[in-house]
Amino acid sequence: MEQRLEAARAAAARLSLTMPVLADGMDDAASIAFAAWPERLVVIDAVGRIAYPGRPGPFGFDPDEASEHLAALA
Repeated sequence: MEQRLEAARAAAARLSLTMPVLADGMDDAASIAFAAWPERLVVIDAVGRIAYPGRPGPFGFDPDEASEHLAALA
């Protein structure tokens, strides 16, 4: 799990992300639940619905667009 966390930290730093970044557990529950392949930036609202599905990453990542969706939920 520590390797996953370190990879998430490195990716967040490389992409200059300012939003929280989470890493899936070793059971891959989020990947299974949200069909997270290829990787995406996903915003989940307060009741568990996908508010922003993002585009396939890493090249489809748009942190600014994801941030706008997060702000709209606030």
